[in-house]
Amino acid sequence: MISMLIEFDVTKLERDGYNLEAVERLVDKRFSKACRKTVDGTTILYEGIEGKDYFTEISIAYVNLRRQDWFAKYCCRWLWFEDDKYRNKYEEDLLRKERQKNPLFMKYANGDGDE
Repeated sequence: MISMLIEFDVTKLERDGYNLEAVERLVDKRFSKACRKTVDGTTILYEGIEGKDYFTEISIAYVNLRRQDWFAKYCCRWLWFEDDKYRNKYEEDLLRKERQKNPLFMKYANGDGDE
């Protein structure tokens, strides 16, 4: 099963006058009915639902979120993983990957671009 885990820096959000619920709603728009959402504090987990096209949904969410400045600024953890009982668990740190290659994310990697 493929999943995406996202965590936001609430201190930055609140400092800039936003709240977690509003940002969470923006992320929710990237997902439809092929994923189940679980929230634990500042962490959101979107898990694919068996029998649905969750791979496409999570892939499209990834493509959309990597293009969002607000997401680059406030995201503090972003993982893509697959946990399949027939194979080893695969995990990719999307935030680290984007901060190394994506100029939008690079400007926030060390606090740069942050007012």
